[in-house]
Amino acid sequence: MSEEKMENEKLENDVELVDNVEEDINGENTIEKETTTPPGQASEEEIRERILKSIKEKKLEEKKEVDYKLFEKKVLLVIKHIVSSIVFIGLIGLGIYFLLKYFNVI
Repeated sequence: MSEEKMENEKLENDVELVDNVEEDINGENTIEKETTTPPGQASEEEIRERILKSIKEKKLEEKKEVDYKLFEKKVLLVIKHIVSSIVFIGLIGLGIYFLLKYFNVI
């Protein structure tokens, strides 16, 4: 029984789809669209899509700025560590030099 109901529903859906399709002047099949807004004005869905699209673009730009700032901080941190390592090695070398000079090795 349930199979018969499913088949009937499927046939009804197919009939509705066929009813919604109309022949275009060029012979192409197009589906009729019900429009509630007059021509020249955007529907609520279009307005929502535009707003969502603009919000997504703003968030993407903000994310790019945050990512760039984070990258910049990481690069500066790496440069700071490199410079501090070079200075530390230089100070150790200078200390060794003065110790050797003090004991008249050099």
